[in-house]
Amino acid sequence: MSSHPTPEDGGAEAYQQKMNEGAYAEARTLIERQIAGGPVHEGLRDAYAEVLWRTGEPERAVQMYLEMAREAVQQGAYTRAIGFLKKAHAIDPTNAAVPALLTELSKQALGVALTPEALSRCSLFELLDEHAFRILSQAAVWRLYMPGQVILKAGAPSDQRLFVLLRGEAEVLYEGETEPIPVGHLQAGDIFGEVGLLTLRPRSATVVARSRTDVLEIPAGAMSHILTQYPEVQHMLMQLYQVRLEKTLKAVKAAARGQRRKGA
Repeated sequence: MSSHPTPEDGGAEAYQQKMNEGAYAEARTLIERQIAGGPVHEGLRDAYAEVLWRTGEPERAVQMYLEMAREAVQQGAYTRAIGFLKKAHAIDPTNAAVPALLTELSKQALGVALTPEALSRCSLFELLDEHAFRILSQAAVWRLYMPGQVILKAGAPSDQRLFVLLRGEAEVLYEGETEPIPVGHLQAGDIFGEVGLLTLRPRSATVVARSRTDVLEIPAGAMSHILTQYPEVQHMLMQLYQVRLEKTLKAVKAAARGQRRKGA
């Protein structure tokens, strides 16, 4: 007789199979059967919250994710807490408890409040485990920039810092032959400074705050350790670099065509 659980058995593989198939009502039945038999581990609760949402009870799902986030914060497991809060925010972006709890835990972990928007857009936080997050929290520095202030200046030597825009907006300008060329717009959660970090070349563009802007600055030492220990972070930054390089080249070419038309 096979020792592998079937959907009727109600084991972890069974409810996960049903969830993968999109059969959430059946998965819910299996999970509730397993909860009744105990014990209940975090992975089971996570799955239960998802099937609650998928079967029409988003309020209960959000409350479960908030409860798990609070428990994770108490254990100092900030990345797990952030993951639960992201799920809660995805289900109900209007729930005020999510940004409130996110502010509380991010102040404990980083010394600065993160917004749900910054969190949902920042791929860096998704790639870090607890060890890396602690390195980040001990080394990172919060900076405030007012509208018009320069955050990074093109041509400045690279000191291998990386930046995360936490709140506000900023514009990326490429130094053209006659005038700066807008090549990008940064919002909460966006990473920048990756070119200097990866290539060690001088800063390739100027970044200017366009509103009151909070920036998390990650020093070279912390980034060096993270890149060495977490190659997936370096891969993510390289992909970001390549995408932005293509956008910059297109914007510069478009600006050059415009200048030629003006001079014609």
